[in-house]
Order: sequence, then structure tokens, then C-alpha cells
Amino acid sequence: MAYNKSSIETLTERAKQSLAEEMNLNADLIEEGSLTLIVSKVLGGMFSELYSTVEYKTDQALPNRAAEEGLREWGSVKDIDYLTSRVATGSIDVLGTNGSTIAAGLQLTYTDGTEYEVTTLATIAGGTASVAVTSVTGGEDKNRENGDILTFISTPAGVADTGAVDSSGLTGGTDAYTLAEYKARLLDEFAKPARGGSKADYIRWTQEVIAATEVYPYSFASWPAVIAEGDVEIYFVMYDDDHANGIPTAPERAAVLAYIDDDRKPEGMGTLTVPALTEQTVAMSIKLEPNNADTEAAVTSNLEKLFQSTAPGDTLTTGKINRAISDAEGVEDFELTSTGTLAATGRDYLLTVGVLTITTL
Repeated sequence: MAYNKSSIETLTERAKQSLAEEMNLNADLIEEGSLTLIVSKVLGGMFSELYSTVEYKTDQALPNRAAEEGLREWGSVKDIDYLTSRVATGSIDVLGTNGSTIAAGLQLTYTDGTEYEVTTLATIAGGTASVAVTSVTGGEDKNRENGDILTFISTPAGVADTGAVDSSGLTGGTDAYTLAEYKARLLDEFAKPARGGSKADYIRWTQEVIAATEVYPYSFASWPAVIAEGDVEIYFVMYDDDHANGIPTAPERAAVLAYIDDDRKPEGMGTLTVPALTEQTVAMSIKLEPNNADTEAAVTSNLEKLFQSTAPGDTLTTGKINRAISDAEGVEDFELTSTGTLAATGRDYLLTVGVLTITTL
């Protein structure tokens, strides 16, 4: 049976009735401004505050109902940090005159204005130096790929004005969790506790470092012909404004590999890899009735949702595509006249919506 906290008006009325009974008074005749009514209101307010505190504290004892304070406590029990944004780190290659130094604390910028800082003194030798840098602020958008150029705000003597991100990229930058994301992560931990390298473990570990939309750990059990027993390959997709068709960048993949491989990979496990995904577009020709901007947009949206629900290496069917088109708002009739190959070339290929040729039925 659900508990419903009484309103302050109800609690005040109960206090008034109790006082009237104890004082042998008629509760209906207690006047506004009387001492008895004042005391009743005080008691009503006190009990309302007490009940609210009890209700709040009770909620904190249940992770699915807890507020931020309680969630943080539960997170500490499960060793899941309330993730603040993390900085991106890595190295850049800088040219210059031998013996020239690059002091820690010097700042550089990327073309979008993002600032980075040198973390360790570096000295030019053989015409170049590998310079360790970190982003000044955290966030996923602070990660950089191999070859990206950073420019010194104040260039040291004997050193080039710019440096190029090395082959490892600048990685590890992550956005902060929203409260809803953190609660979802925590509840997932309760529902799917760590099991020494289960599929759920790899999904959780990946999402601890990257805001992946979906994670697909593949092993010998799922791809016995191509993955050795004991090995694991992790593929993940990120359907947001920063990722074309959901495919993560090399620094993001490197961050996931480093995070799991360093401290979390089960003892005795084989090789862990986070391979690159290759986009495999599927062109389609469709006839619609009616054919207008609204139905075309609805069909495109439904097809994108269908393809985004498809795992790397999967095969789609014309039946699923037909259903996505027929379910589009406003479509009365249609004909799927042709499609590209609906079978992914391999486990590292991701099917995406290609060119849609839409005409009138």
C-alpha cells in the first residue's frame, strides 16, 4: 500500500482536534488568532517538515528513488564515480632547434579555440620533441586525432609555432554525466553486476569512459570463425551530432581500449581490441503515395532508426525495411523497388542509410 504524506493543512487540523480534546474545548469554536490555533499551526508545520525529512531519507535508501546526494552514496558503494568532465591528454610533435626547451605550463590552442597546456618540460633533440599536453577543461570535444594542429599562444624561442598531435591522438576527454545518465548507469550496475568479463561488463566499462549509444562486445561465441577463443572485440556506436553515422573516432576507441585493458580485463583473457568500424551504405529506391516533403521525412526518419538499431556485422531484411516505410506517418501506399546489399561485409562493417531515391507511386 502506497504511503501518502498528509498535507500541512491536514496536520494542522489534527493538531487542533487533539489540543481541543485535551483542553476540553469545542474545536469548531477555536477562533483565528487564538493561542490554541497558533500552537496547532506550529505543530502542523513541524510535523510536515518531519515527515518530509523522513520521506526524503527513505528515498535515499533506494537507488531508483534517490536524489543526487543518495545516488552519490550508492555510487561509492558500487565504485561508480559521479563523473565530472574529464580532460583529454596525449602528446604533440613539435619541431625546433636542438637544445630549445618547451616549459610546462605553456598553452596552445586548437582552431576552435580549445586551450591545451604543456604538462612536462620538453627539449628539442634531433630537430623535434614529443610534448605532453592536456586540455585545460574537460569534455569529449577536447579529444583530437592524429595530425590535428595546436598553436602556441606564446611560442618559446627556437621552437615552431605549431605542433601536430601524434599517432595516439589526444584521448580521455569525456563529458559529465547528467543526473539521469548517472542514475541509469547505477541501476544497470544493480541489475547486471560484474561477472568477471561478461558481455554486460564490457558494455558497462565502455560506457564508463565513452557516452556510447550502444556497445557490442564480440567473442568466439558470437563469431567463432574469425575470433579466437578467449579474445574479445568491442564495437560501439555514438549516434549524436558529433559522429557521422554513429562511427567513433580513433581517439575514442583508444580511450576505451586503455581503460579496460589497463585495469579491468579479466586475468587469463586473450587479446582485447577495439577495431575501427567501416560504414557500409545501403541505397534504396522507393515509390510513395502520397509523395511529399512530410512523407519523405517520415520515411527517412524511420529508416534511420531501423539502421541505427542494427549491430555491426548484422543483416537487414526487406521485410523490416518495408515495415519501417509502411509505419511512416502519412504513407498510404508504397513500393520498395530496389535496395543495395543488406548483409554487412563483416563484423566490423556498419550498415547505414545511403542515397534514398523517392518518387511517386
